[in-house]
Amino acid sequence: MSAWVTLILVLSLIAYASNRFSLQTVSLSVISGLAVIYALAPGDAAPSVAPAFSGFASEALVAIVALMVLGKALIITGALQPVSTLLSGALASFPRLAFAAVLTGGFAISGFLNDTPVVVMLMPILLGAAQNAGRPAGTMLMPMNHAVILGGMMTAIGTSTNLLVNGLSAGNGGPAFGFFDFYLIALPPAILGLLYLMLVAPWILRHAGEVDAGGDDELFLSAFRISNDSILVGKPLHHLRKTLDRGIVIRQVERHGKAMVRFPTLQLLAGDQLVLAGTAERLHKAGEQLHLSHGDGKAVVEERGGGESLVSRRCIVSAGSPIVGRTVRQSAIEWRFDVRVTGLSEATSRVRASSAADLPTLPIHAGDTLLLEGSEDRIGRACEMLSLVPVGEPLRRRASGDAMFALGIFLLTVAAAVFKIVPISVAATIGVLLTVATNLLRWEDSENAVEWRIVLIVASSIALGDALVRSGTMAILADHLAAVAGDWPLPVLLAAIITVTGLLTNFVSNNAAAAIMTPLGLELARGLNVPLEPFVLGVLFGANLCFLTPFAYQTNLLVMAAAGYRFNDFLKTGLPLFLLMVPALTASLSWHFF
Repeated sequence: MSAWVTLILVLSLIAYASNRFSLQTVSLSVISGLAVIYALAPGDAAPSVAPAFSGFASEALVAIVALMVLGKALIITGALQPVSTLLSGALASFPRLAFAAVLTGGFAISGFLNDTPVVVMLMPILLGAAQNAGRPAGTMLMPMNHAVILGGMMTAIGTSTNLLVNGLSAGNGGPAFGFFDFYLIALPPAILGLLYLMLVAPWILRHAGEVDAGGDDELFLSAFRISNDSILVGKPLHHLRKTLDRGIVIRQVERHGKAMVRFPTLQLLAGDQLVLAGTAERLHKAGEQLHLSHGDGKAVVEERGGGESLVSRRCIVSAGSPIVGRTVRQSAIEWRFDVRVTGLSEATSRVRASSAADLPTLPIHAGDTLLLEGSEDRIGRACEMLSLVPVGEPLRRRASGDAMFALGIFLLTVAAAVFKIVPISVAATIGVLLTVATNLLRWEDSENAVEWRIVLIVASSIALGDALVRSGTMAILADHLAAVAGDWPLPVLLAAIITVTGLLTNFVSNNAAAAIMTPLGLELARGLNVPLEPFVLGVLFGANLCFLTPFAYQTNLLVMAAAGYRFNDFLKTGLPLFLLMVPALTASLSWHFF
């Protein structure tokens, strides 16, 4: 069985690293492959197939899912809005000092919340500050992202990977760490990393993302309907071309669901749909001047009943958004949140269609920018529920009366774990029950808060880690490593564990790296008869060093889309940080355990 498990391990690593298959597909393939191996194992050696699916019943996975829901409750109720508003104001008045405060604040918060909502909260603040200061957002977004990743390394619940490593360690007879058990070990290296991100990284990134995805020159596709009172009714198409700003291009004219040939003499009629490409400002101006409407034939207005002002905001689609892969129409974003999708970033949408299709039929991908129109409160709720990131100043949403209650439930959950009253999985599950029972979240909201991609990755990682131990593959590999490296100084061996885990997490996935390296670290420590704790923590820390590539972590892709980073920007900034953190973490672990 060892050979078959090793084959699955190798194939999964190749599939993860290739980026040609979705993480969900690879994860489910790993689970299915292990189940087949267990089911077909010959004779008395055949185990139950249950271990292949055991990851779904893991305490670590339960804690991860429950903490996702609790984090979503904090965002939806606006519990984090005061922090966002405070930091936004500080950046306008004291940019250098406030930038350091943003990095430090993101670092501190991410030890308690999943990294993604922290980055989503801080991104609009930095994008708005960059726009006001007339400087590229690239100098600030990547340092902020890396500071949040460093903060997630600090506690037992900081990331899903931390929970996974802890669960794998405990399940294989290793140590189980409490909430703050390794905080002081990780703190000195993290401080060095923060200083690098504050002082050096912005200089390295001074030319990065100078034309960023959220800039004023970004082009959007926007679908307009010619209303009955439009000055275009009865006019030929060449009249429209003369009337439009030179920066706007006509991509398509559609009538009764059919694309029309764009002859200059084509007569425009009421009800025709125009697909135009241009900047957000020019498209909005054209719609007003020509009396065009979006989609349903209703004129664009500046206010609705009750004095509710309408605004238009750019919103970036994050990798974990539930609308990724769907069209605007399939996402139902307009009727669910009473907002209008008036544009989709053309740079990505144009290459997906053989022709300039109707805007609602274009698929949405991670990193796209949507133009949303509606009240700030409704756009804010859409962003929170759909994991969209508004560009510019933070949305001025109405304060929620439930915010303090949601914050109280979260703090009680953390306190129960910190003081070891109950395990974090129990505390977080009770916290979710309280948020639903008190109507802070509906069950629909709770389901949308769960990233099923992460669920599958964690479940498959647990199953793979168990199979590697169960088949004896890790014991064999650890014996070989002990024979080769048995005479190495322990700090050198520990640095090797951190480095290999860090490289795997950047080119494969952090949870896959944790599944492979946690059992290996335990077996290696047992073979050398040395403390288990530093080797488990070495894997945990190494699995969080996802700075080298944009696909190493989901927040990397988020800031890449927002700031227009290239692959080399991650390498130029992340490699020095990686090379700084490995010896710093090794020294801290060696000081505490050897």
